[in-house]
Parts: sequence; C-alpha cells; structure tokens
Amino acid sequence: MIIPVMANDDGLTYPLKPSPSIGPYDDQKFLNNSTAILTKLSGKIIPIEGPDLLNLKSEQIQLSRLNISPDFYPEATKINAYLFKISQAGETYGTSKRLTEHPDTLGSPVYDQYTKARSYYSDAMEIWTDIKDLFPNTKPPVLPDPKLPIHRSNENGIPSDSIFGNK
Repeated sequence: MIIPVMANDDGLTYPLKPSPSIGPYDDQKFLNNSTAILTKLSGKIIPIEGPDLLNLKSEQIQLSRLNISPDFYPEATKINAYLFKISQAGETYGTSKRLTEHPDTLGSPVYDQYTKARSYYSDAMEIWTDIKDLFPNTKPPVLPDPKLPIHRSNENGIPSDSIFGNK
C-alpha cells in the first residue's frame, strides 16, 4: 500500500518531526550529517538527476526523522528546509532540462520549470543567510548554467537557444 506524503504549510514534503519533550536527542548527529552534506555540495553545481540527487533527497529525509531538542529545533528546521529547497531546485531544473530533450516540447513548460527551480533556489538562498554561520567552511551550491536549448522561437520567429532568448 502506498501512503501519500503531503506537504506542510511551508511546502516541505518532509518537515522535521515535532521535537520530543524528553531526549535522547540527535542534535549532534543532525549537525554532523548536515555539515557532511553541505561540505559535499559546497560551491558545486546542485545535482539535477541520478544518484547524486537521490542521495541528497534521501539524506534530507533521514535528517527530518531525527529527534531534535527544543533548543536546536529552530536551526534544524531551517537547515532541513534549506536542504529540501536545494533538492527541489535541482529536481525541477532537471525536469526543465529533460523537457528540452523532446522536440515536441513547447518553450513554455521548459521556462515554467526553470522559473520554479529558480524560485526554490531563491528560497534556499534566503534560508542560507540564516544558517551560513553554522557552516563557516562551506559555500552554497549553484544551479547549472541557465542556457538551455528550448523548442520555441523568439518574437522574430528565430529559434531560441536559451530560455532567455538568443544570447
């Protein structure tokens, strides 16, 4: 039987579980594991498909299931949201890229998915400003180059070579 997973009010599919009133707590494990994830991603391109994206999503889900103390819960919530938004940015960008591989895909779905990916990434960067001091030796990952071939024409009927038009 498949149980559907619903997003919470913040749009996170896997939010942190509520903080238990008594320990033991996994705060140090959460911080160590999130540091390892962010170190792997530091300054690199966000994974958009394959095992690297699946690992990122899996690691975020595992972190969301840990017992976090009430004192660390606000920071852990932001870290969890950051990792979720980064993985969503990568996954949505990957969808945009895959849409460009089909000759019958119109430009609008590609652009819509890319815009959605940029929105996830923007949300993640807002969260990063709140958590970056917890990870002093890391940089946020980046989205791939936005120049995607798409199957549409610009206003002059000339085939476009990026989602922003000819560049």
